Amino acid sequence: MKILITSLGSNTAIGVIKSLKIAFPSVTIIACDTNKQSECNGSLFTDHFEQICQADDKNYIPSLMNLIKKHNLDCIIPIHDREIEVIAKNKSFFREETKILVNNSDTIELCSDKVKCCFFLNEILSIPKIYGELNQVELPAIMKEIRGVGSTTIQIMNTQNSIPTNLPDGMMIQEFISGEEYTVDCYSSYFSDDFRCVVRKRKEVKNGMSIKGEIISHPKIEKLCEKIHHTFKYKGVSNIQFIENDKDIYFIEINPRFAGGGTLTYKNGFDIPVIAINELLMNKDFDPLKDHNPLIGTKMVRYLQETFFDKDGNRI
Repeated sequence: MKILITSLGSNTAIGVIKSLKIAFPSVTIIACDTNKQSECNGSLFTDHFEQICQADDKNYIPSLMNLIKKHNLDCIIPIHDREIEVIAKNKSFFREETKILVNNSDTIELCSDKVKCCFFLNEILSIPKIYGELNQVELPAIMKEIRGVGSTTIQIMNTQNSIPTNLPDGMMIQEFISGEEYTVDCYSSYFSDDFRCVVRKRKEVKNGMSIKGEIISHPKIEKLCEKIHHTFKYKGVSNIQFIENDKDIYFIEINPRFAGGGTLTYKNGFDIPVIAINELLMNKDFDPLKDHNPLIGTKMVRYLQETFFDKDGNRI
């Protein structure tokens, strides 16, 4: 079994690779990234590496098709949001034998555009108010990218002087909500209506990624996630973010991909990368009773691990 994982420089990719390597010892992991192998965090965990162009490059899809042919790939798991968007739009060009872990292009587009997504889900969820006009903004508020990745570009506005005179292209302003933050790792079967999820409390976050987390039981949020997936007619993996305070549970966003902190979930009772591969490549049905047994109360603390390379880029 040969699987291509994109964006090897991300912690998300590393978590998925670790999961697959444990479950399928004979799997061959081919990884790609826009950076050199010696500049990628996940180099230690791969069997083959390929440097590739950016997802918005006209040669991106042809490059992936060449990798399919070169390595006779069984599956591609795109990790980064931009790659997922481009691959979903061009999915029909890939050979049927190579399974692609993405939803259809319309679903990906709806998930990726935060404004469209919020308006689409507004009738079934509590969503922080989006301000259409700058003179309507009530403080505190946040400004963020409509198609942003992570939270590094989010700006909190507490004073009138912090509100821009003109809203920059590609940005949105939304009501600021404080409270407990949750990320939910979700999975809908590719072949049935079965859905399961695991709620993680984000106990400490750096650069938009959870470095300390805990698996909890939260039936209300779990029901909201099931409702979202069924409304989207969603298939496969997503991660959904919420903030809860004494007033309500607020939907923040849905990401149509694996989560950076998902490894806590995979290692403790809900191994989503393995479930997806079992469904798409191993002809094993998703069994919610067998495959979903989250260990409530399990905690994760992340740490750095170094990989060293010589002057020629060889691992030492």
